[in-house]
Amino acid sequence: MSMPRQAMRKMGLQSCCLLCDAPDIAGTSRCNSCIESHVVFRKKLDELPPENEVGQLARELLQMLSSPQRWDNDEVHGPALKHIQFLSGTLAEPKPKPTSEQITAVFTKQAAKPKKSLISDFANQNKWKENPPTLEEVNELEDSLSFDESIHPGQRTNPSREITKVDRSDRVGEDHSIVDRVAAAQDPKVDVESRKRAREEWGAAVDNIEKIIDDEKIDDDLDI
Repeated sequence: MSMPRQAMRKMGLQSCCLLCDAPDIAGTSRCNSCIESHVVFRKKLDELPPENEVGQLARELLQMLSSPQRWDNDEVHGPALKHIQFLSGTLAEPKPKPTSEQITAVFTKQAAKPKKSLISDFANQNKWKENPPTLEEVNELEDSLSFDESIHPGQRTNPSREITKVDRSDRVGEDHSIVDRVAAAQDPKVDVESRKRAREEWGAAVDNIEKIIDDEKIDDDLDI
């Protein structure tokens, strides 16, 4: 077992050092060759497309090696990841337990910090917190307030003002032809014509429903 080298830690492969059977001597030819081979591996992995299945598996294994404590519940790799954590723990220096004086000092320091509250701090900025405003100040505030000049406010169903209709003729919306071409490029099995016919049939069905609601004659004979 060797101490994880800095280059290996940057690549997320420090677990390889923990499982290495070479002497723990930095800068050896074996360390250099190992680091160089893993640099090539990381470069090739980054060049693989996201949908590549081999690349996906390699990335998952790399995540497990770089953070074994997050994946040690895995049914297959869990025991090995726990072993890596054990090896890492043997290299860490033991931390001395805090004394009672240190614990007391921490609590004393926390108690001395002023407690802040966003709501109370904002409310404390009110200059009339202790004494209410005078009559002159109330009148001055009242004069500074604006009044609602709308006609018949509150009548939602019968607006008092005419609403100008917005011209939306230039809003083409979603371009279905582009969507079809993209789908066909991603999957050769996609039938562009069948997608187009399905949209036309759906549009016709919606138009017929609207005509039924408006008590108009529909385009097709429906058995209702």
